[in-house]
Amino acid sequence: MITGEILLHILDRTEPGWFDIELQQQIPCKELKKIDKLWLRYSKKRFGFTVQRQVFLKYNESLEGYNEEELKFKDWTTGHKQFATDVGWLKDEKWLNYSELAWNNLEEAPKGHLPIAARICTFGQKPIMCWGIRTGLRFSLLSRECFIPPEKNSWMKRFGNFDRFLE
Repeated sequence: MITGEILLHILDRTEPGWFDIELQQQIPCKELKKIDKLWLRYSKKRFGFTVQRQVFLKYNESLEGYNEEELKFKDWTTGHKQFATDVGWLKDEKWLNYSELAWNNLEEAPKGHLPIAARICTFGQKPIMCWGIRTGLRFSLLSRECFIPPEKNSWMKRFGNFDRFLE
C-alpha cells in the first residue's frame, strides 16, 4: 500500500486515490527506479518491479502493447495466469484475497510477490478491494522503459552505469 501511496503522491492523485495507464506513463523513471531499488535492496532482490518483469517474461514473449489499453479478463493468456501463480497471487485457479497475501511470512513468499497495487473495484458488483494484475496496470508499469535492462552489447553496457550521469 505504501508504494501505491507514493505513486499517487508523485502524480498528485492522492485526493481521487487512483490513476490509470495514461497517468502512470507520466511517473518519472527516476522515481520508479528509486522505488524499485528500495524493494530490491530490502528484500535481497526477491521483490520489486524488475523481479516481476523477469517472472512475467519467463512465460510471455514481451510486454509490448500494455501501455495502449487496459487488459480484460477474457484477454488473459496462460502466461498471465502462470505469472500470478508464480508470484503467489493465484492458488489452485483461485485469486487470493488481499488479506491472504504473504504479509506475515515474507521470507517464504515467492519471488516477485510484492509490490502489489490495491484499489477499490466494482466489476459490476459491490465495491471490493482488488489488486495485482486484474486491470492491466501492472503490466503497463512493467513495460516501461525504466525496467528494460540494456542489451549485452548496447552502448549503455559498454559505458557502464549511465544512471549516475542523469542524476
